[in-house]
Amino acid sequence: MKKLFIISFLLFFFFFFIAISAYLTPFYIYKKIIQENFTTEWYKPNFTSKMLAGSVFSPSKLSESHEDRYWKLFHIKDYKIFLPINHPLLTANPVVNIEDEKDAVTLGLQFITQNSHPIIDINFNKNKKFQTILGSQKLFKIAIFESYLEKKALTNIWTDMFLKDLSLDSNKSKNDKAVVESDNFFKKWFYNLYANFEDTLNLIKLSYTDLIYNLYILQFRSIYLPSNALSFFYDDTRNLAIIELAIDGRMVKNTIVMFLSNGYIESYSIVQYLSDLSSSELYQRMYDTIYYAESSSNISKLVYGQFVDLPYYAKTNDQGMFYLFSAWSHKIDDKEFLREIIRFLERGQSNLLKLQPFYYYAFKKYGTNFSSKRDDANSLSSSSASSLSSSDNPAIPSPPGSNASTVDGKLEELKDKITEENDGKMEKMRENSDNKEEATNFKNPNDKTKYLLQKTKDEEISDKESGKIDDDNKSMSFD
Repeated sequence: MKKLFIISFLLFFFFFFIAISAYLTPFYIYKKIIQENFTTEWYKPNFTSKMLAGSVFSPSKLSESHEDRYWKLFHIKDYKIFLPINHPLLTANPVVNIEDEKDAVTLGLQFITQNSHPIIDINFNKNKKFQTILGSQKLFKIAIFESYLEKKALTNIWTDMFLKDLSLDSNKSKNDKAVVESDNFFKKWFYNLYANFEDTLNLIKLSYTDLIYNLYILQFRSIYLPSNALSFFYDDTRNLAIIELAIDGRMVKNTIVMFLSNGYIESYSIVQYLSDLSSSELYQRMYDTIYYAESSSNISKLVYGQFVDLPYYAKTNDQGMFYLFSAWSHKIDDKEFLREIIRFLERGQSNLLKLQPFYYYAFKKYGTNFSSKRDDANSLSSSSASSLSSSDNPAIPSPPGSNASTVDGKLEELKDKITEENDGKMEKMRENSDNKEEATNFKNPNDKTKYLLQKTKDEEISDKESGKIDDDNKSMSFD
């Protein structure tokens, strides 16, 4: 009888151990996947530790200032963005990129100082379909799990992709680091044992379907987030996701702002040059004021009508360029529109940097830069436009009849012209600095900014009184 009891107890303990092991095995495998990138036949992870934890983003808002008067709202492609008009410190140049063999075009803007130092780059990226990824791992194709995951709404998956914390060590004490770095073997051993036990207790509170859903979210992150993502957040006040990429050696910070619209991921990139102290304020302004607004060919007509109403001098400077760039962005395939942009910019002064992206795109797309100037000593010819494309993109051949020396010569000619324009700007700034009698010792950059803005305001009032500024040249925005 006693022997039978012992055998029964051992069998019970054996089956109990088997049952507990079978129950805990999925949690153990999940833990190894999260902490060690453990690979199985059913799930092959492809993520970094930075992709485990998302959080809420609560950005500070840019306060109103007297500088707002120098910013005007423009509709570029699918976005509304404020751009500087007659700003004493900043200007902006258009960016036109041809990304692939299908000649897909992406647009952007580079904000620079008056002496041509970059501060912020804005690039409007191609959209991407946001869809289920059930076939990406064998685990998600198991019938019971597939049925469960199919019921999850993509909008909920989108927010969880940025907010859900999948890390296992969020509840550990503040002295974890000190314990791990301790030389005491037993202390470290006990700590690791306790940490693993704590993780297990937290995990077993979840269901198997919770584990599957967490791995599903992790798979979304590995597919839709850049591999070099440093951190990511979600601004629930504006339904925007913010992905910060690693800062490179040039002190450049790259941020991607993403949002979901009609089943597509829309995004734009903000490249911030940290070497300029004013870049942080401009970054905040861009984040606060850029909004999604769907493109339409009708918008092109409206904006062009506003351009026509501008006085002539405004049509050939930054203001006219922004209106034409905005109108063209809604009809990029309009060849005549592109020709008109180039012709008007060529009538203005110091516009080579603004013309360069249009020259390059026109030559790449149509085989000519549409320049109205025929004097080779003063403008780019078709061969010089090709030298731009050939230099920056070796895969683009030079046009028939041109040789390497001609191409290199034209490129050097363009560089010399840009350098001359920048030198002219710097010389003018130095002359203004030498001639002014006002105090120039400032305690901080904000004082200098306020001083220059007030000086520009006074000059505009003086010009308006003397009749140099057309009163009809008022700020216009379009919805």
